Amino acid sequence: MGIAGSSRPCSGSEHLFAHAVETRIGENEAIHGELVTLGTIIMAYLHGINWRGIKKLAETVGLPTTLRQAGIDPDVAIDALVAAHTIRPDRYTILGDGLSKEAAKKALEDTELI
Repeated sequence: MGIAGSSRPCSGSEHLFAHAVETRIGENEAIHGELVTLGTIIMAYLHGINWRGIKKLAETVGLPTTLRQAGIDPDVAIDALVAAHTIRPDRYTILGDGLSKEAAKKALEDTELI
């Protein structure tokens, strides 16, 4: 970030998801890194890469691998995933112009986060 002069290199779609959740529940109600972990699983799924391996690694080191373990209501996560692309509208991510509510729910179900 220091070289780039911005947080752009470290603020991808997984962070947008985390920030979107935090705006809905409060920044002190969840651990940012845990939300980023969940976001990484979701974004790997959307990219079509090995999200199961990421999830297994997270589980191995004791990070939450479900919304319930992180204390996040599924409806909050769905709404956050739908809105995440608006957090930094000047940045293009796998979220593009946003996911539909149905696509967000499917991603969370397919990755067994809910």
